[in-house]
Amino acid sequence: MTDREEREVEPPDRSLHNRLRIGFLVVALAWGCYCLGYMIYLSFTMSSDEATWLRTTIQSHYAGTVMAPILAITAFCVVVLLQIATTDPIEIEGLGFKFRGAAGPVVLWIFCFLALATGVKLLW
Repeated sequence: MTDREEREVEPPDRSLHNRLRIGFLVVALAWGCYCLGYMIYLSFTMSSDEATWLRTTIQSHYAGTVMAPILAITAFCVVVLLQIATTDPIEIEGLGFKFRGAAGPVVLWIFCFLALATGVKLLW
């Protein structure tokens, strides 16, 4: 055997990557549910004087305080689920640019977030 054959490393175990992605997905969903639940809890349990700032902020900036974090978590879940469902890394190319490696999921997340935000804006 040559040195080159001895140095070849087996490809990484994809199941570990998938388990980590699922773990991050579960943590993101749990964090989103916790934050939403905490806001609901605060809005019902605070006295009227204490809760005025929270209710006022949510009523005047609902899209920024509630919808933006929900859309960010939703876009993250879409990207993670697509990564789990495919065996190849996410690569995006078009209009003269190419995104590979870590840039692919980031760009996909941005596109998903913008699409979700545009949909919410059009339906609002």
